Amino acid sequence: CATGIYWFRIAILFRGKALSNGEWIEGQVHTYGDGVFVAQTRLMNNDGKDWRVPAIEVDPETVGQFTGLLDKNGKKIFEGDIINCTYFKMALGENLGAMEVDAELIGIIEFNGLSLVVGKISCEKWQEYTGYKSGEGECEFTNLYDVYKDSQSAEMSIEIIGSKFD
Repeated sequence: CATGIYWFRIAILFRGKALSNGEWIEGQVHTYGDGVFVAQTRLMNNDGKDWRVPAIEVDPETVGQFTGLLDKNGKKIFEGDIINCTYFKMALGENLGAMEVDAELIGIIEFNGLSLVVGKISCEKWQEYTGYKSGEGECEFTNLYDVYKDSQSAEMSIEIIGSKFD
């Protein structure tokens, strides 16, 4: 560019359930009239030529944004996914005594403002620790990450077990 200004198009990945057959469609979200559509706007065939996929109308209530994270099986984690998150860490507590963190969270991935959270959490240890009833409360995802980052004695596993729309 002669002026030194460059334009980049950043595509945010979404998914939604097709109205026609209930299948999940991944791509960019577009709105036309009263409908919401998801379309992969650019694909490449074996000849290296671009071709376009038609936009597919989806149920607007099922549209969720990709979090940028993968579960333990390599599946993309989207807003609205139900995850099972287990983590364990053995560390020294403030009084230099051994401290064990062992928990399991089952909840729904949501965005709260700019924060990624696990919401509507249900599990026994969560209830004992926080006092929330099953299906209530939320935990910022970064707080879960802080439990095990920079530690060789920590284990964490996240697995998608469903979607709030299924």
